[in-house]
Amino acid sequence: MGIITRYSFWTMENNEWKRISEGEFSNIVNNPIWQSVSITPINANLLRIDAENLNSGERAVYEDIEILTE
Repeated sequence: MGIITRYSFWTMENNEWKRISEGEFSNIVNNPIWQSVSITPINANLLRIDAENLNSGERAVYEDIEILTE
């Protein structure tokens, strides 16, 4: 299992997935601290998080995800 180093966020719009954000967690392998990502507020019922790149393995591992809304 691996740590997510690059990610993307997607939302469903008109029955199609639309990428709304992407980025990387710099140096997370050597310094695995809590990471925060801010995205432009959207009105959506579904949010998908894709692990675009892992430091190793084929499956992502994470301990906790929090989604904060306004």
